Amino acid sequence: MVTTQQKILISCSNAKSLLRFRGKLIEELLKNNIVYVFTPTIENPKLRDTLNQMGVKVHENTLNGNTISVTSDLKYLMALARVIHKVKPDVFFAYTFKPLIYGSIVASLFNVKTKVAMLTGLGYNFADKQKNLAKTVTQKLLKFSLGFNKNLKIVFLSGLQLYLPHLSNN
Repeated sequence: MVTTQQKILISCSNAKSLLRFRGKLIEELLKNNIVYVFTPTIENPKLRDTLNQMGVKVHENTLNGNTISVTSDLKYLMALARVIHKVKPDVFFAYTFKPLIYGSIVASLFNVKTKVAMLTGLGYNFADKQKNLAKTVTQKLLKFSLGFNKNLKIVFLSGLQLYLPHLSNN
């Protein structure tokens, strides 16, 4: 049985998280696929070297996931569109809010076959009970992006414990 490698594009808002939190996933994906990452500038040369040695194809951007800037976000959107157009990924996998929000929309517009969004937590936008413009806009954009594509696959991570009722003694 011959299987063809898929091109998988992983998008995040923090380069450090690539190996710290997604390293094992990337290793597994590389066994049978070509893996690309779209990440903010990698400032740690050791991280860049490790990704290169693993065979990951790195595309960097100027995203700052913790700030609100229409100009910065538009630059990110355009850079992401260029990478998706160039790479033509079979799978687009995003985690953290901005890559998830913008990436699921751009990947849909470029007809990426499989789109996966990982929600790793609610973050400060949802934890704070105070209403403000940034929180409202983030929530509306998240709702729009998740609803924009009906075949978007969503992965939810919650906390550090995994609840498996069939294994619990409680």
